[in-house]
Formats: sequence, structure tokens, C-alpha cells
Amino acid sequence: MEEKKLMSLNFKSRNNWFLENLIYNRAFSLTLLIIFISIIMSVFYGQSFLSGRNFAALLLSLASTGFLSIGMMLLLISGSFDLSVGANLALGGIMTVYLMSKFTAMPIPLAMIIGVALSTFFGFLNGIVVAKIKVNALIATFAMGGIIRAIATYFSGAGIVALPPEYLAFGQTVFLGVQMPVYYMIALVIIFSFLTSRIRYFRQLYFIGGNEKAAELSGINVTKVRMISFVIMGALAGFAGVVQTARLNMALGTLATGIELPVITAVILGGGSIAGGRGTIAGAFTGALFIAIIQNAMVIGGINVYFQGVVIGAILIAAVGTDLAILRKLGSR
Repeated sequence: MEEKKLMSLNFKSRNNWFLENLIYNRAFSLTLLIIFISIIMSVFYGQSFLSGRNFAALLLSLASTGFLSIGMMLLLISGSFDLSVGANLALGGIMTVYLMSKFTAMPIPLAMIIGVALSTFFGFLNGIVVAKIKVNALIATFAMGGIIRAIATYFSGAGIVALPPEYLAFGQTVFLGVQMPVYYMIALVIIFSFLTSRIRYFRQLYFIGGNEKAAELSGINVTKVRMISFVIMGALAGFAGVVQTARLNMALGTLATGIELPVITAVILGGGSIAGGRGTIAGAFTGALFIAIIQNAMVIGGINVYFQGVVIGAILIAAVGTDLAILRKLGSR
């Protein structure tokens, strides 16, 4: 009899653990959802969905969102965000291409460094305006995005130029059937996962997002830490732009327009909170993977490309609604 009671308690304990993770651990629930969607797609579109070419394409579409999701998660953990990332991505790639075409003697690595540095500079400006001057992040980064996009468009020219093979190799080299941007993204996910879990500076982001006033009273320089987060976001956007232009062999002023929606959606889905103080880099990657699979499934299913924005927007609203519900539930405990 006692053995039966013990087994019943163990079952309830396992059941509670599963439900608890399903409700409160979004990385866990999202992983289950990714597996479920993959199974459905395999059943109905197995030949297309399970092909090696589609797998490589899916990972490649994940790369740009993945780069930006890392930086956006850092900002969201600290209680902020950046709506200029798409424009900053375009600027980093366009300036690299512009420098290589204008100054043909310039070494390719130097042009890439300058392109990324310029995006990093605008990330720094975002940090000053938001963290130091205390302008609302929504207004500040949205306005900065307009400025950056205008500069990027001005320098983009015709957009398509003859780029050096060495530069194209940076974004188009294939290894084990997968293009290099995917490997860059995986490396960055590993690096920033380590930093946010082990390095004191990055741990401070959680304190700031959880309670900014308490973080200040404990001696954390909130302004400096938040500014550096914007700088990192700018650098990641610039690097993503360099990779994107090398992969596409073109630099257009409209590059990455609207990418903010899937990036923010991925980050919130992956466990980031609009209230700050929560989230992981692995969660951001999982969220970005989910968005990539959804977009891939819609393409394979023949859904109109314009309708994809509706779906991603609906997912974001649902994710934010879920986040608020969880926050209220946690607050009532």
C-alpha cells in the first residue's frame, strides 16, 4: 500500500514538474512546440521539409535573426530594447561595401572593421540617448533607426557592385553543407551564453532589469552597463550586416527592413520579459529557431509572403500577453 502511495506521489511530482516547466519555462515549452511543428511538417511536407537543402536554408534564414536576438536579449534583460537594429545592420554592410568599392586598395578586413565600428558607434549613440539622457527607448531608437536608414540608403548607391571573391567567401563559403553565417551565429551564441552565466558584468544586467533602483543602491553603474549593452547590440548588428552583404553579394538601403518584429518576437518567446530581469541567450536562440521554422513552414505551405508578417505579429501579441499573465501570476504568489 505504501509503495503505491509513493509511486502516486512520484507521478504527481513528475507531472507537476512538467506542468510547471510548460507554463513558466518558455524555452522548454518552445522546444516542445518546435518538435511538434517539425513532426507535423514532416508528415504533410516530408519530401520538402526534410531535405538537406531546406535544412540548410532554414539555418541560413535563422542566422541574421540569431545575431540580433543575442544583443536584443541582453537589452531586454536590462529592461530596454532597440528598434534601430535593422537599419544598423544595413549600415554596417553598406559602409563596408562602399569603402571597398571607393578605395580599392583598402584591405578587406579593414573595410569590415570600419563598417562594424560605424554600427557600433550608432549603438553607442543609442546608449547615450536612452541610458544617459533618459529618453524613452521606443522613441529614441525608432528615431535613430530613421537617421541610420537614411545614411545607409545614401551610401548604398546602386546597391549591386562587383565585390571581391575574398569578401564573398566570408558569407558564402559552405562547410558540411551549411553556409558560414550559421557557424558565426552558433559561435556567438556559445560565447554570450558563457558570458551571461559566468561574467560579473553580464550578471549585472539581471539586477538592473529586476530592480534598477536597488541595482544603483548596491553600487552598480546602471548607466554605464546599459550603454555598453547598446554598444554590443550595435556591434552585432554591424557584423550581421557585413555577413549579410557578403552572402547576398549586394548592399541595399532597404536591407533588413522590418527585422525588428521577428527579433523581438524571438526574444520574448525565448524567455525574455518586457519587464526585464529574465532571459537567456539559449532562449533567444530557441525563439529565433522557432520563428525560422514558422517562416519556413509558411513558405513550404505556399502561404502568401505578406501574410507572414500577420502571423509573426500575432505570435508577438500572444507572447507578450503570456508574459504579462505570468508576471501577474508570479506577483500574486
